[in-house]
Amino acid sequence: MTIIVLDNESTYTLSFNVANVDCGLGDAYKFRIRSQWDQTDDTWVGAGSSYFAAALLSTNDRYSEFQIVLNAFFQNSKKHYNGIYEYELLCDDESVLDSGLIKVVTNPGGTTGDTAFVSNNEDLEADTYFTPNY
Repeated sequence: MTIIVLDNESTYTLSFNVANVDCGLGDAYKFRIRSQWDQTDDTWVGAGSSYFAAALLSTNDRYSEFQIVLNAFFQNSKKHYNGIYEYELLCDDESVLDSGLIKVVTNPGGTTGDTAFVSNNEDLEADTYFTPNY
């Protein structure tokens, strides 16, 4: 699944391969993502009290459509959030309805975070290796 996050929008419609969704009383849904870029960082974006809000638009025997409200995390940021993320769609009681991968493309994309490389060999000295003659 791919989501294109535009700079001036915060609400997106996503379809999930989950049939006949019903979380019970209240039907409150949450959405969160976690970057695959850094496997040591177990931080879910939108976790805690700042889950991305999700509202069920329609559900049938094949799929369910949700309206996801992305908070200001992606909005008006100079950071580069493009990439592959793990996602979870949850009921209010933390039970997972669906999980998988989502590609996030932000427009504008922000800076790439590249840092300039400063060489420690400014005199262009080279190491020379010789193949021995046998």
